[in-house]
Amino acid sequence: MHYLSGSSAAPDAGAAYLGKTPLELANADPADEGWRRHMADLRAQRPFRDFCFRYSHRDGTDKFWSISGAPVFTAEGVFSGYRGTGTDITGAERAQEALRQAKTLAEGANSASSTTSSTSRRSRPGVTNWPRR
Repeated sequence: MHYLSGSSAAPDAGAAYLGKTPLELANADPADEGWRRHMADLRAQRPFRDFCFRYSHRDGTDKFWSISGAPVFTAEGVFSGYRGTGTDITGAERAQEALRQAKTLAEGANSASSTTSSTSRRSRPGVTNWPRR
């Protein structure tokens, strides 16, 4: 089952991407639940919406795409492929990852801070405790 076809589908993609399924582009694990569901939709010729995946671009960087498609049939009712759209969501995915990392760092700093502040308020020889109100 081929996915991208025609030069208008991806004018700058070249032969590296045309005729490939998203699974092939992503070099993904076909046992992954999300991929299994997506490939089942394709085999069953069902529409799909906002399927997101990561793939290695030919320049070596990771890119993220969200794709949607609807099956296309000939006048005789024969399946002829999918017509759909793909959106490069790399910027949004990188922003989300940066946000997750910042949150993790903040939670770690907050945890360390609360541990430090609770131990710094304990009575220790030669150290005056902060006044309590």
